[in-house]
Amino acid sequence: MRGHFGFFAALLIESLMVATIRAGTAVDPNKALILENDFVELKFHPVGMGLVAMIDKKTGYNHIRVKKGDPLLWEIVFGKGLQRESITNNYCPCSFVSIEKLSNGTQHVVLEWNKMRWWKEKNAVSVRVTVDLPRDCGVATWRIFVQNNSDYWGLWSVMFPEVNGFPESSVYNIARPAFATGGLLLKKCKDNVLGRYPSGDWPMQFMSLNDSTNAVYLATMDPDGRAKDFMADASKGELEIVHYPENMGIVGSDWPDCYPVAFGVYQGGWLEAALRYREWAIHQKWAKLLSDRYDFPLIMRDLGLWVRDFWIWDSAEGLPHQMDLPLVSAGKEMGVPMGIHWYFWNQNEFDNLYPEFFPPRRGFAERVKELVGKGFLVMPYINGRSADMNILDWKEYASHAIYDQAGGFIMDTTNLSGRLVEMCPSQEFWQSKITALADSLVSYYGCNGVYVDQVSAMRDELCFNPHHGHPLGGGRWWTDGNRKMMRMIRYVARLDGYHAAITSEGADEIFLDLVDGNLFWLGPTDREIPLINVVYSGYAIFFGSPCDYEKCSEQLFNFAQGQAFIYGRQNGWMDLGLLKPEYAAKAAYLRLCGQYRAVTKKFLLYGRLLGPVIPMNEVCTFTDGGFGRWRRKHTGTVPAVEAAVWKSEDDHLGVFMANFVNKEVPFSFSIDPERYGVKCAKYELAEITPQGKIPIRIVSGAAKLDETLRPSALKVIEITPVSNQR
Repeated sequence: MRGHFGFFAALLIESLMVATIRAGTAVDPNKALILENDFVELKFHPVGMGLVAMIDKKTGYNHIRVKKGDPLLWEIVFGKGLQRESITNNYCPCSFVSIEKLSNGTQHVVLEWNKMRWWKEKNAVSVRVTVDLPRDCGVATWRIFVQNNSDYWGLWSVMFPEVNGFPESSVYNIARPAFATGGLLLKKCKDNVLGRYPSGDWPMQFMSLNDSTNAVYLATMDPDGRAKDFMADASKGELEIVHYPENMGIVGSDWPDCYPVAFGVYQGGWLEAALRYREWAIHQKWAKLLSDRYDFPLIMRDLGLWVRDFWIWDSAEGLPHQMDLPLVSAGKEMGVPMGIHWYFWNQNEFDNLYPEFFPPRRGFAERVKELVGKGFLVMPYINGRSADMNILDWKEYASHAIYDQAGGFIMDTTNLSGRLVEMCPSQEFWQSKITALADSLVSYYGCNGVYVDQVSAMRDELCFNPHHGHPLGGGRWWTDGNRKMMRMIRYVARLDGYHAAITSEGADEIFLDLVDGNLFWLGPTDREIPLINVVYSGYAIFFGSPCDYEKCSEQLFNFAQGQAFIYGRQNGWMDLGLLKPEYAAKAAYLRLCGQYRAVTKKFLLYGRLLGPVIPMNEVCTFTDGGFGRWRRKHTGTVPAVEAAVWKSEDDHLGVFMANFVNKEVPFSFSIDPERYGVKCAKYELAEITPQGKIPIRIVSGAAKLDETLRPSALKVIEITPVSNQR
């Protein structure tokens, strides 16, 4: 239990003042309110009803400890022009509290701040909060309604839930979705963790915070992908979700409770949070099983490895056929279907003169025809977000750009880019321009893939252009516009017998049903966790495991490839220079990943990632200074072997192991199939290799194995139920 004696003594004294709560009764707002079940105790402070305690009743651990200031629950920001003014739940006393026990055991609480006077206006604003605490869980469902009656102010943002006194600095491990990677686990976090959803930077609408097994889950359940910000500032002990209403700053704009928030306690860590979120996420419009997507390109399903390269490959110049030879040779050497993510196929400098990509370089059509004919996935780069102010017809584009609240553009500040401006995805003009690019690449040039950059990567920007026909600022229009554009692109990619794969940068859950692949291009980090892989395995393809093969150590390269493999990614996304003799060992490990993927698609493509395998023995580690992105490298230490367990659609289990170091490493583990819903009297164990299956033995109950992985090796064990009798 955390906290000082004086703090809990104060809680005990204050609890004597708590109103007696009976089903369907009104409660005196001047007294503290306690909402509890067998899992959690939520305590609301008298008068203002700020949240002052969230106690896990299994361990007695209190996550919220307000040290200074009034306890918070919500905050509302009003806007008019450039003016911003805010009020919190402590601005006026709570005017009404009630609690009711529903027939299913859920406790339903209502908190109201009615007809508040604001800015010299009577009845300017009313706020209603509801909290539903189920009988069998420590995570409650929270909602907020804001009715704005002001004749001057518009609603600008709503912070809810807003909590002070949590999270405590250097105490919690914070698991968050992240850009172009599975997710990040920030151990003993002491910084501010924040991000905008929807975006590639925050691709799922949840996070978790845990101190050992004492954990807090925070998520929104928004089926329409409206703009919102998640924030957990451990340096200040503050947590909030910022919601952006439609028509921000417009007189009378409200927040009509567009979606609920899940907030509460549980026992576990990031994995349990991901599994909880999955139960909601896979029922949303963007979640479709890959095995049910009849129009999914076969070449994308079968792909083993990716190459990312430019116009000239491995210094091969000359006729189109001669320029293609390095990739053709690589395909033979790797022995699996391969894809080429193709940059610089057009004549303009990168990140300049968008969206003018045509005409392509001379010989492009001939090279595409040969490579597609030889079974390669040929996927040129286009950009789906930005237009360059330097193009000749910029005036046609300007009125379709995103405007900030002062009428300015959202500009790209990359050093080498042109004057790139973010376009508004709600505009049919822009949707048609990008669709036409994809159509030309597929139907005219014969490409069987198109990479639409930045659509899945960039965040929901708030557009205030009054002529665009969408609500100003917040709302679902950004998501709806981008989804419409991606549907249009998919349509032309499937038209007239074409079956081209459509991909984008990073991953944003709201587009998963409209893209065939999601590029993860960040380098290896010891902080990565397979958060999005656990949530959306079986529903999405993630590809890419880049590593600076020229500079990194062999063990770091193997870590990048091996971890990506066991967590289900299609490996690769490096240039063909990797196949030079001096990098033979690294290329061999990459080839191994591709070959193993080819024979384990029932797990890695169609199956479900259940989580990491925890070894029973102490596994040796390695330390490397090359972890992290770009120039922000750091030294980290990771296990020499990692493993993950998958479940196929036919209820087989697969244990995927990767040895990252060039020495033998023992790895012992136990898998109880019943824990994963596979109940049977006996199970057959077999090793899956690229050459075929090797029987091991038949076991009853848990499968316990003492493995010794060969140097720089992969290993896959399949666990198959052989009897339905118990």
